[in-house]
Amino acid sequence: MAKRIGVLSVPWTAIPVRYGSVTKVAHEVIKPLSKQFDFVCVGGTSGHDLKSQVDNIKYYQINSRFDILVSQKLSGLIEKVSKRSRHPLHREICFPAFALKAANIFKQNECDIILIHQLPQWLPILRRKLKNAKLLLWAHTAEFVEEEKSLAHLLSYADGVIGCSNYIANRMLTKNGKLADHSHTIYNGFDPSKFCPKQNIKQNHETLLYIGKVIPEKGIHILVEAFRLLAKRRPNLMLRIVGTWERMSPSLFPSIDKNHLSDIEKIEGNYIDYLVNAAGEYTDRISISREIVNSILLSKEYQQCTLFIHPGLCEEAFGMPVVEAMASQKPVIVTTRGGLPELIEEGKSGLTFKSGSVHELAEKIEYLLVDRELRQSMAENAYHRAMESFTWDCSAKSLAELIRHYS
Repeated sequence: MAKRIGVLSVPWTAIPVRYGSVTKVAHEVIKPLSKQFDFVCVGGTSGHDLKSQVDNIKYYQINSRFDILVSQKLSGLIEKVSKRSRHPLHREICFPAFALKAANIFKQNECDIILIHQLPQWLPILRRKLKNAKLLLWAHTAEFVEEEKSLAHLLSYADGVIGCSNYIANRMLTKNGKLADHSHTIYNGFDPSKFCPKQNIKQNHETLLYIGKVIPEKGIHILVEAFRLLAKRRPNLMLRIVGTWERMSPSLFPSIDKNHLSDIEKIEGNYIDYLVNAAGEYTDRISISREIVNSILLSKEYQQCTLFIHPGLCEEAFGMPVVEAMASQKPVIVTTRGGLPELIEEGKSGLTFKSGSVHELAEKIEYLLVDRELRQSMAENAYHRAMESFTWDCSAKSLAELIRHYS
């Protein structure tokens, strides 16, 4: 059995953290196992949440400011010579000092297994320092797997790979088939005490809900257009959009269909203004919240909606809001891209539609709105699937089996 397990999170946030998806997953999945295994966690310094620390887990924080400056200068020089520009997270040189300091911490603590969240550039650095440790790369995003040109070489330093969905795990294998027998899936989880059904909520309207980043790559304009098609004949239909706005470069999502990518690049100015204008005469029936909401307010959003829609145009790795909606006993409609279809049982706990298809999305929405019994049945099935497959306890059980496998 492994003596200690190292957990290497991303350098831009501390672990545990008040916010941040990757860092949150890195911590939540090990908390239920803190009495079975000794964990040593390494992360950055921003957003440290002392209240969430667990007594049996060791925590280390590394300041990465100097590392960022060095990485930027060296990467800038390389890009100037090679005449090839890359996103900061896809550069060959990415927080090397952070990885080296983390490797020393793991060595001092005699860690046998290292869980490396997100960045494969760290694998060679960790391998040089930790020759006998088992290095497991844990991938959380689809765009990185698609974009990283040197991933095949970097994966040669890994003893295994973990994906947050089968889709991600399989994408990793296309980069290095030698890991076929060492590829694993551990789904992300949710907290049942924070996301759960609430009965007897009075609904005066039919409310469609989207929660997530409000960016073109998420296809929210597709949802708005589908809503507009239905709004005229369904006067009680409302659309609620919740999330933070940020403009991301479509180059981060090479898996987007070229036609959709072309449409995204044509969107100019403020995306929220674009969404409001796209609603036409039904603008007063769209509500958009740009506030960062806590889990209590998020839970209420899910509980008060009729349907949850995830209309993403890019290859989503997982889709945490989808699982949270299912846990809140709501039927969900998602695209067929990436790992999203894995979350539901088609026709039983949710529905899928072809990415970018406004008319198909509108048809699926109306199909559920007109059949109350089907909607209720699907909501109940969604809840049971979430509880059986996507709680943090489920994720921790899968991780425990993996640790024993590599011990």
